[in-house]
This record gives sequence, C-alpha cells and structure tokens, in this order.
Amino acid sequence: MRYDAELIRLKDKTYGVLRNAEPSEGGKVLELMRICAGETEYLIHYPDEIIQSDESEAAFIQMTNESDGTLMLVCDIDGELVGLCSLNCAGMKKSKVRHRASVGISVISKCWGKGLGTIMMNALEKQAKTMGISQMELEFIEGNDRAKCLYEKLGYRVTGELPNAIHSREGMRLGMFTMIKEI
Repeated sequence: MRYDAELIRLKDKTYGVLRNAEPSEGGKVLELMRICAGETEYLIHYPDEIIQSDESEAAFIQMTNESDGTLMLVCDIDGELVGLCSLNCAGMKKSKVRHRASVGISVISKCWGKGLGTIMMNALEKQAKTMGISQMELEFIEGNDRAKCLYEKLGYRVTGELPNAIHSREGMRLGMFTMIKEI
C-alpha cells in the first residue's frame, strides 16, 4: 500500500521522513531489522535469524507497496533508516475479520524516547481508519515495559497472555501479551 511521505519532527527537534520502504532499499531494511534485533531482547527474532537476501526483501517490499492490505513504513533521517513499522490487514477479503489489523514497530536505540514510536503508531492508525479498520492489534514480550507504556498511552489494552511463548537462547521463558485498540 502506498503512503504519502510525511515530514516528522522528533522530541529532540530532529527531522525525518516517514515513508514507504522502496524495493531498492531491501538491504538497508534488512540491516535495520538486524540492528533493532541486536539492541533488544523484545523482538521475535535474533539478528542472525534475519537471513533473507537483499533481492527477496526487495521483492517483499514491492509486493507490500502494491498490496491493498499491507503497509510498511520506514523513518529516514538524513538517509539513515532508524525505524520500521507495519500494518497488516490480512483478513481484508474475509468479512468476519476485515475490521482487524495487526501492527508492529521497531526503532533503533539511539532514537528511543524521542517520540518516533508514537509518530509511527499514529500514522498506522490514521491509515487503518481510511481502510475501515476498527480494531488494531499487537503483541509484546513480557518485560518490554517501554513498549507496553507506549501502547497504553495510545489507548491499547491487554487482552490476553500466552505464557512461555518465548524461549530465549539464554534459557529464559517469557510470556507474550496481546493488546487491542478500538478505533
């Protein structure tokens, strides 16, 4: 799905652009995903598990940009990708679930606490509303208090827990929580 690029301003007065990822940036998007996965234990994968080729990621970005029900945005600050977010309305063709969309975000650590997560989540919600979506859904891993606080501030509420959903390489077992927001 295409998105009109938008100039954004972070809390530290840094400007960036929130826009679609482009197929030519397949390698940059993968590198952003690896960096984010290496900076927190609260993503679903480790950096070494992101094994797509630049070409396959480019094809995925192209497919996403042409889709009616999926959106992938990046935040670009001076040519550096610092954040990634997505909206997935996989049930758009199924009448019983077409009101629902799942969302996700990742931000590199040097941009934590600067409002980028809020900006990206608001952009996803705005886009979802234009598509007739009335329920946003997400998951977060136990212990990710920063994310939980952001989501609660934006009006999400915890609706469920899957105990022991995450088994870390270090042997930790963590739960995964689901949250929803009606829009």
